Amino acid sequence: MRVAGISTFDASAQHKVEQIAGAIASMGLKVDVVIGSSPQDVSITVPEYITAQSTTVPLGEVTQRWTTMGAASTVRHGLSQTSIALVAIGAAAAVGSALSAQLLEGAAARRDAAILQVMGWSRQRVRTRMLTAPTIASMISLLALHDRGCSGLSVLVAG
Repeated sequence: MRVAGISTFDASAQHKVEQIAGAIASMGLKVDVVIGSSPQDVSITVPEYITAQSTTVPLGEVTQRWTTMGAASTVRHGLSQTSIALVAIGAAAAVGSALSAQLLEGAAARRDAAILQVMGWSRQRVRTRMLTAPTIASMISLLALHDRGCSGLSVLVAG
């Protein structure tokens, strides 16, 4: 049977189902609670039924395939865990790529800084020039993560 008044799978829905299952079991009937899994075969014993000619005929056991609530929330939870793991892997790859680029471009950056200083630029102005692009790129990346509803640190820690 299905319990009326339940539209989502949460603690209150589970409590309501357990209360009704307890009431049915107290009547001496066997109760299998299948909420939270999907689909499941349920065997029901039907002792007899009345035909069109008003005679009773034994039927026996009938197996029905029931779908239950809760499977969608399980899948959604699993997908969110997978998404967090993928974002963490992507973030780690991005950090690794940025570090590799810095190591590979270190000599060229030092050469460019030396040229700018020879041309009369102050050390502070050269440093600002060299750090502006990576800082802007980092800010844009963090804003993109924030718009997705998570901070960069929480994504890396949650994974």
